[in-house]
Amino acid sequence: MRFTSFAAAACAALSFAAPAFAEDLQFTLINNASQPLTNLYISLPEADEWGDDILGVDVLGVGETGTVTITDGADVCAYDLQFVMENEAMVEGTADLCETNEFTLTD
Repeated sequence: MRFTSFAAAACAALSFAAPAFAEDLQFTLINNASQPLTNLYISLPEADEWGDDILGVDVLGVGETGTVTITDGADVCAYDLQFVMENEAMVEGTADLCETNEFTLTD
């Protein structure tokens, strides 16, 4: 299981401003994996622990798309992300959320 960002190609073709610091960050999450996404944890890279599950009771089913909003007010762009699938498979990575606006989860 891995997550990939294909926004780089879109960024090359489209010009858009990065979000201003201390504002909410948003990105589109597309689940093209074979399992529903049950948990999504986001934290700052220097944090020792994961933040709360931002999906809460929601589940992002196979083939579904959702908008993720980070409302922590931090003046950073890089976040650690942990995706937990229904079969308990996990994938972690770091992303610059000011540079990307879309993630696709795949197997």
